[in-house]
Amino acid sequence: MNSIKGFIKKEFTFSIAFVLTCFSIVLNPNPKTYLGMIDFRVLIILFSLMGISSALESSGAFNALRDFLLKHCKSERAFALVMVFLPFFISALITNDVALIIFVPFTLMLASGLISNKKLAILIVLQTIAANLGSMMLPVGNPQNLFLYTFYSFDVRTFFSAILPYSALSALMLLFCGFLFFDKREIKAIVKISIVDKKKAGIFFLLLLFSLLTVFRIVSPYVLLIVSIIIFFIFSRNVFFKIDYILLLTFVCFFLFSGNLSANEGVKEFFTAIINRSAFTVSLITSQIISNVPSAVLLSQFTNDGVALLKGTNIGGLGTPIASLASLITIKAYMKNSENDRKSFFVYFLILNISFLLILCALKVAL
Repeated sequence: MNSIKGFIKKEFTFSIAFVLTCFSIVLNPNPKTYLGMIDFRVLIILFSLMGISSALESSGAFNALRDFLLKHCKSERAFALVMVFLPFFISALITNDVALIIFVPFTLMLASGLISNKKLAILIVLQTIAANLGSMMLPVGNPQNLFLYTFYSFDVRTFFSAILPYSALSALMLLFCGFLFFDKREIKAIVKISIVDKKKAGIFFLLLLFSLLTVFRIVSPYVLLIVSIIIFFIFSRNVFFKIDYILLLTFVCFFLFSGNLSANEGVKEFFTAIINRSAFTVSLITSQIISNVPSAVLLSQFTNDGVALLKGTNIGGLGTPIASLASLITIKAYMKNSENDRKSFFVYFLILNISFLLILCALKVAL
């Protein structure tokens, strides 16, 4: 019983998704339709990206980039900006959750003694916002982007014209916060020389580029799956043990849940009537309650306005701590150290998240 409780606590999102899927079977008790609800293309790309991210991290490539930049940090402000914009840009390639897994623990360790506890709380919050907003720049930056890009068959021009204005404003706001909260006080970050497996890093960077060809529908996802498995097996077998299979199963549950809801005419008419009023607003609000990834999967069944969902679920990753599940990675890492200023952290988390959300929503209205 304790092991079950422990699993539910650790994999809360999957547990909820599984329960919802089981209940949704009542709305569509036809198992012959279930397989067709699963988007295997999304699952294959996610599988490959998680493996590639893990391999690139273990190669030391990200550590080397981080250390190179930190060598040139002479002030508190420069240090903060580097630690904020690293996850902002890198999350677009390796997803927001992976970026936070890499950079938040390192920042907590490195910043100890360099900046005050209050400023550390602000820095970690800004890192989280940066990863959530930077990840929206590319279709592979976060799971909801990948799903929506595939589901609505976006072309490159449609995707970037919808997202880039918000990415640009996000970068400006993060830059402003860097100047607002951090000063020019001289600091000296202790940087170790990172060892990089250049061969491994090069191979998996090429595989990352190859996966992008699948995202942009140039290469078949099944070709990507075969190539990825072969390369993982030859060059980094431990990757198979680091892939988050529970996340893949969570997506399967969301696919089945949303598919079962849309298969029921009464439920479909209800959701369609609501979301047709404003797909952006509904997806943004829903993201605050069930997070942006399941919101994207669920609401996609009831609207053709994929661009509105794309904007709503990405901006909707701001706000509450569960609006983006990647934010929970930060919270968990920050809470591990009892000396950290938890009260300030949550105050700044809510203030900054809501502020960023409102400003990006204002841009949506202006456009």
